[in-house]
Amino acid sequence: MQSILTWTTALLVTSLSIALLRPVAASLGLVDRPSSRKNHSGNVPLVGGLAVATGLLVTLVAFDIPLPDSVSGWGLVGPCLLMIAIGVWDDVRKVSSNVRLLLQAAAVVALAIGANVRITDLGYLGLGGELLTLGLVALPFTIFAGVGVINAVNMSDGLDGLCGLLSLAALVGLGLVAAIAGREFEFMLCVALAGALVGFLAFNFRFPGRKQAKTFLGDGGSYLIGILFVFLTVRLSQGPDAAMTPVTALWFLLVPLLDTVGMILRRLHRGRSPFAADREHLHHVVLLALFTFTETVLVIGALALTGVGIGLAGLYARVPESLMLAVFLAIG
Repeated sequence: MQSILTWTTALLVTSLSIALLRPVAASLGLVDRPSSRKNHSGNVPLVGGLAVATGLLVTLVAFDIPLPDSVSGWGLVGPCLLMIAIGVWDDVRKVSSNVRLLLQAAAVVALAIGANVRITDLGYLGLGGELLTLGLVALPFTIFAGVGVINAVNMSDGLDGLCGLLSLAALVGLGLVAAIAGREFEFMLCVALAGALVGFLAFNFRFPGRKQAKTFLGDGGSYLIGILFVFLTVRLSQGPDAAMTPVTALWFLLVPLLDTVGMILRRLHRGRSPFAADREHLHHVVLLALFTFTETVLVIGALALTGVGIGLAGLYARVPESLMLAVFLAIG
């Protein structure tokens, strides 16, 4: 019952926040203007991320969901606020890629220290099937992986409804794992974030009769979702009470990770910056196959949900982690 109330509250608060923020978005400079690379007309408010953050925070505080003993409240909230601030700054002023990466890394370090979130092992992937621990490189690897996840989520935000739908797919897997393992805070965080995203998608998805989104997530929103995924995947996959294997997290984030890595490798191969804009993301390819916008989002969302299903099946059927990783890389 509490999970239903949590989900509903997050949805309603997020929806109300969007309704209140949309009229003032232009005065705050939070609008996305049309260009040759964009598929919308007129200025679209970039307030979805602020609304999702509001819905999430109000819900977690209202239901007084207790934090795990090893997690400091500010250790989680602080990095999230930093990500929102960086994203909003980027939406308004445009931040250089170097500054953006540095601040993202700082947020991941703060999360690692304040919320006790570190990738200390990669699962049973050793040559002899033993646990592959990271030792002294645990924190640097956490920073590398965390920044990678944040940017993968951000780069998936290329079509109306796409980032929200991909994030919901990942939350299905993470929420089920947390529920089965009895991890109350992680489960309720998944539920609240899912509710907030559904409230956002009500304004962002291209429903029949709606030609374009009424609001966009913005970098502040995608960065927030990204660092929350870092928190959830690491919390659930590390330590003696881990609820899932590290490779399962890869399957939950199948589409954003493989699309981003493939895009970076293509750009580097051509001697271009990994952050240079192009139209070669997976959603661009599907659009070129003459799918509509809504069909494209649903097709890629179905692919993401398939990845979640494979990850869950492999986890609970106890498929060797090395085999799950090999299949993941083969798909990549």
